[in-house]
Amino acid sequence: MIEKSDVYELTVDDYLYSSNLRKIGNPPKKIWCIGNSELLKENSVAVVGSRNCSEYGEKITKKIVRDLVEKNIVVVSGLANGIDSVAHKSCIEFGGKTIAVLGSGFMHIYPKENEKLFCNIIRNNGLVISEYPIYTEVNKKNFPKRNRIISGLVCGVLVIEAAYRSGTSITARLAKNQGRQVYCIPNCIGNKNSYGTIELLKNGAIPISSANEMIDDLVKKKYIKKNTYNEDNVHNKQLRILDSESKMIVECIREQCGLDANMISYKTGLEISRVNQLITMLEIDDIIVDNNGYELKEAYYE
Repeated sequence: MIEKSDVYELTVDDYLYSSNLRKIGNPPKKIWCIGNSELLKENSVAVVGSRNCSEYGEKITKKIVRDLVEKNIVVVSGLANGIDSVAHKSCIEFGGKTIAVLGSGFMHIYPKENEKLFCNIIRNNGLVISEYPIYTEVNKKNFPKRNRIISGLVCGVLVIEAAYRSGTSITARLAKNQGRQVYCIPNCIGNKNSYGTIELLKNGAIPISSANEMIDDLVKKKYIKKNTYNEDNVHNKQLRILDSESKMIVECIREQCGLDANMISYKTGLEISRVNQLITMLEIDDIIVDNNGYELKEAYYE
């Protein structure tokens, strides 16, 4: 299924480690990764819900994910049955990028029937991560702990169907504690998968009917910077065609402006000669400027 050589580790101090995740109260000191770790630096939303989802829940999930993909939002979920699986599969179907967070090691995928989905995520330039070494067996006690990573990675958490006191409700509670906004799709009163969402709405979750409503709210509250999700933004198109090393430098400067070439080399792990070469090209492309330390041009902070 996978080769051990495909797996790599990121520590909390690594450049590619998610800055969102780093800020939670108890971030994993190390995560095991397989796939495209650059997704950890992109705007992302968690889409989670009941393992025993309804046809309505599945239909809404597909619609929401399709619209998130159109806005270049990475979809994060937990590779569980039900809403999680629909979210991952829909993201791949519509040509988007998705991150799956496991509660076990890569050699023990749970549920077992999602091994194919696990491979498809990697094959389609997605990412799978776990805080557990690759041979860690399935232990259900690890899944609630895993949920703090799902909520910690993202700008917001969308709940689509949740039973009362379910794993999904745990993820939403953790998100709130981490300062993330929680959103819910309204459901029929009396449906067992509505009890959890009703409780969340009573406790401050925001009801939405579309991905655009959620994105607009995240932009308004500055969880997502205006226009960074817009597929038609010319500046973001320019950034997307950069090579991976240039993107590392851009994101490094975005996180801390005023760095010199030596500090950029230190933070990204790139050789100083390579950094100097790439910086020159970024200056020529009018993406960065040297003001006694490198800064992004104003348009690239939008």
